[in-house]
Amino acid sequence: MLMCLKHLCVICSLCVLVDCGSSQGQQNDPQPQAPHPTVQSRDRARVVHWMQFGPFNEPRPLRDTVHRNGWKGVVRELEPVFKWFRDAGQTPRIMIHTPFGYGDGPAMDYDAYLRARQNKAHEWIYSDFVEAWQPLTDPQAKDRIDLVCYVGAIALDPDMKKYLEPDESGQVDLATWRARAMESLQPFLEAGASIGFDASSGIDPDSIEGQFILSIDRMFQQEGLGRYILIEALPHKPYARWCDFRVIMASTYWEDRSAKWLKFGKLNFGPDQIQQEVWMLINMPPSGETWDTLARWNAPYTRQWLEQGYTCCTRVPRLIDAGVSYDDLFTSSPNAAVP
Repeated sequence: MLMCLKHLCVICSLCVLVDCGSSQGQQNDPQPQAPHPTVQSRDRARVVHWMQFGPFNEPRPLRDTVHRNGWKGVVRELEPVFKWFRDAGQTPRIMIHTPFGYGDGPAMDYDAYLRARQNKAHEWIYSDFVEAWQPLTDPQAKDRIDLVCYVGAIALDPDMKKYLEPDESGQVDLATWRARAMESLQPFLEAGASIGFDASSGIDPDSIEGQFILSIDRMFQQEGLGRYILIEALPHKPYARWCDFRVIMASTYWEDRSAKWLKFGKLNFGPDQIQQEVWMLINMPPSGETWDTLARWNAPYTRQWLEQGYTCCTRVPRLIDAGVSYDDLFTSSPNAAVP
């Protein structure tokens, strides 16, 4: 934790000094193509268990567990998930989507931690987060896990945007914006997590928000502990810089493959142009299925994304309930179609 706190002291200077590099896109649009990564990774470390805290006031399993038993209770409930990974010789990979929730605005709150701190009644949301997760992400831990915290939209959060609006003299409060941006990530960084940034693929890498995201990556590279950032979703043209990073996108992107892929081909870089992992978050049942039939389609649907080279974010407890091992996802025949 002390090491993380040291990085918190230098990050603001990194926001200014980071080299954003080239952000020029390709001059010619590529033709629409099948949605699969060029680098067909055969690395088996491509399964992620994901959980979502959800809206502040909406009952959700993760939210309810945190409310009753704290984040330490969440960790205890995840022991079977950790074992599922380790039985296959894999490091558990866990992604917490919006760990401290979000409000009812059009964009998921980036500064949810700061909002929770403003209300004493919400202290339960964050009080033991670092204490629960840091021992599991410690580089010296015998059974270390890979933890990712997926946060809200830094460029769309109204509480962030207001500090970048010019005052009467034409000045913006950049110092406050930077401090708030960093403080919003503090518990996740202290907990040893990597960071996913919602709605970040359309951010200009040379903008204030883009430079901040790059500064977090620079910090991770300098510490050398294997942490990383995730960009959501497929990078917009001409922001080719984001193609150098891991990208996460939702399975709903492929509901209407023909129409949406044509749009992606013209407006976004394709999965085959991403240089690192492409994460597919299963947030929608395949065609003809519902969440009530999850036990039937979860395993084969997950496997089909893995076969295409994606890193797949799925619901591991339901795989365990169905008797599906980690190895089964790479050996069993699928029987559900990718939409």
